[in-house]
Amino acid sequence: MGELWDNSWQILLVSYALLILIAGVIVMGYQTVQTRHSAKEIAPRLVVGFLAGALSLWVATKGIQIANALVAAIMGGGLDASAAGVALRDLVMGSLKAACGSSSSDSSWPVCSSRCW
Repeated sequence: MGELWDNSWQILLVSYALLILIAGVIVMGYQTVQTRHSAKEIAPRLVVGFLAGALSLWVATKGIQIANALVAAIMGGGLDASAAGVALRDLVMGSLKAACGSSSSDSSWPVCSSRCW
């Protein structure tokens, strides 16, 4: 995730450089070409956006840690990977059968006729 974030960080820096350039042009045109956007309105938005981009890796990391801790607390370590896979497959296949109107109880594929796909 770090390498992907580094690439995104480089894109963010270039984008913000362009945004600051555009914001500067807009602010320079205040009271001449336009009267809608001033530096007081643009600067906080640029700062908040830059901080959101800079803190995104930290927020994503904490979110993943919280999700992993929650799963560990709920499952407690008594999770069997094969049983979880079978339960997930049965859940998905049951939903597909219900959507297609099939009443068959076996888990063979394809579940539906070609009209459902």
